[in-house]
Parts: sequence; C-alpha cells; structure tokens
Amino acid sequence: MSHSNRPSAMTAIAASLVANSLSLGACIWLDRKIGSMPEAVRQRLFPRQMRNLARADMLISGTLLIFSVVNSPAVRLQPTFGLVLCWIFGPTMYFGRILSACCEVQIALGVAVVWYRRPDLVPLLSRTTWAMVPASA
Repeated sequence: MSHSNRPSAMTAIAASLVANSLSLGACIWLDRKIGSMPEAVRQRLFPRQMRNLARADMLISGTLLIFSVVNSPAVRLQPTFGLVLCWIFGPTMYFGRILSACCEVQIALGVAVVWYRRPDLVPLLSRTTWAMVPASA
C-alpha cells in the first residue's frame, strides 16, 4: 500500500468500525425494547418478525465488526489464524444475510396480507416465523 493511500484506508476502516458498531447497537436496542414489551404485544406477528430481523442483523453487524477489527492495521495476525477466522465468520455472515432476507420477505408477506385484507392468512404467517432459520440454512 502506498503512503498516499494510507489515510483513505484508515478512514474506510474507521467508518466501517463506526457503522457496524452503530448497527449492532441499534439491533441490540431493538431486541431489548421488544423483549421488554408486555407478553401479549410481544407475541404478535410484527414484533416477533422485527425481533427475528434484529437478531439476524446482529449476526451480520457483529461479524462485520470483527472483520473490521481484524483488518485494522493495528492488528497483526498470523496468516493461519486469519484463515480460521474467515472459515468461522464468513459462513456466519452469509447465514445472517440470508436469514435477514428471509425475515424481510416474511415481513413483506405480512404487509401484503394486511393490505389485501386477508386476516385468515395471519395465523399461517404466525406459525412460520420459526421457519426462517431452517429456510436460510
């Protein structure tokens, strides 16, 4: 890396650290906020969907935060340790991305069910919130 590119690389790493930390913090806040709601509200379809989405996004943000720290010039890792981290956290990140997309699809289906006034389909969606994890595997 040339000396002239060093400040921009450091800026990109710092921005990544800040963005992933804020994203992870927001997901944790949302998960705790929904978790503190009364049981009757927490068990409704939309809060459960949002909590699942927040947890999936925690996987992504947490993994990207670890990658940002590892890629920092201040961290010097042995090449084999870096490979092990990639083998562990690479699939975790992709699993989180697919899980997040599945959660978003289910939220969109929930909106469509309400939009088209088909309350008879809400119990079906409600019973399938757990299926997002196997669907993303």
